[in-house]
Amino acid sequence: MLIKALETVKFNLYNRSVEFDDSGDPPAFYDIVFWDWKKNRTFVTVGSFHSVPTPNFSLDQGLIAWHTGKNNFITAYKNVSSNLRKHVKRRHEPHLEEYCQLTSTACKRPSEGGTGVKAKQLKLLETKQVSQKTVDRAILRFIVQGLQSFSLVEKPSFQDLVVELQPSSAVMSRTTVRRKIDSATSKMKERLKNEIKKVPYIATTTDCWAARRRSFIGVTAHWLDPYSFERRSAALACRQLRGSHTFDALAAVLTDIHAEYEKS
Repeated sequence: MLIKALETVKFNLYNRSVEFDDSGDPPAFYDIVFWDWKKNRTFVTVGSFHSVPTPNFSLDQGLIAWHTGKNNFITAYKNVSSNLRKHVKRRHEPHLEEYCQLTSTACKRPSEGGTGVKAKQLKLLETKQVSQKTVDRAILRFIVQGLQSFSLVEKPSFQDLVVELQPSSAVMSRTTVRRKIDSATSKMKERLKNEIKKVPYIATTTDCWAARRRSFIGVTAHWLDPYSFERRSAALACRQLRGSHTFDALAAVLTDIHAEYEKS
């Protein structure tokens, strides 16, 4: 009875009518994409297919660049030569001589004035100068992504490392690190709020765990992009839980996190 009733359901979703056919299948909408490996390796929509109101398939072959002919290149790191040489000999024997010439040239160690300085060492000495803002961003990224302590910037060894790489730069204080991270977090939350406001429904998943006698809760949001129908996800919070993991305690935390992002 329930299945029969569901087959008669008809509703609108993102300005599209959704209903089920005689077989119980929903309408199909697909984009055909091509991985354009020449232009920043992006995905390009080259066609589409939809089943309603009548089946329709379209494809623009002019947007497809096949990986054949003159575009067939072989790339590899010059310091990984043993297995690559076997592959070239087995599958691309006409190019074996060219490969040997390229690798023999790449493996030479140029020297200047008989000092025998390696190319990699010369590159280190020729480090480009960057702005203080770029250095600050790199330090913040290292601390956040590496889960480093804010006190890292106060360690003499870390300060010496930055100064050695960029003599004209300075290392920010722990207070500045905290302030910049707080500011970036606030901006990220605002962007996420604006993104969530564009969709009528979101789903949240949560997980609780304990480590070193402390409990934590993490909440993640999931939704469909209203235009591309791509699945999106974002972490909303990771907080410490205090007290027992009762229903009321967990519900209160989840309600507070949902309210923070203006979702109820």
